[in-house]
Amino acid sequence: MLACALAAALLLSACGGGSSSPSEESGTGKPLDISRVEKAIEESVVNERHLHTTVVCPAVEQRKGLTFTCYASGVVTKPHGHTESFKTPFTVEQVNGSGSVYYHS
Repeated sequence: MLACALAAALLLSACGGGSSSPSEESGTGKPLDISRVEKAIEESVVNERHLHTTVVCPAVEQRKGLTFTCYASGVVTKPHGHTESFKTPFTVEQVNGSGSVYYHS
């Protein structure tokens, strides 16, 4: 299954300290840097599976424990030059209120 072939996990640390405070756990009201998450997933897929993808994530706030889904899509070349499109979901969980996330497909 292509989803299994694209499996990748990485801990992405945001700028700033890793400590957690009560205000971080309830949410900061600040948006999560989604472009950074998208780029990290794209780089993981390239490094792990040598596939170039475009990743799209929804806009969410920075909040510990918040889980959301991003989608990696692209085209893979099959034998005899045939191509096949794919779209793979990645579950992303924020591990703190400072923007650090863990993701997997």
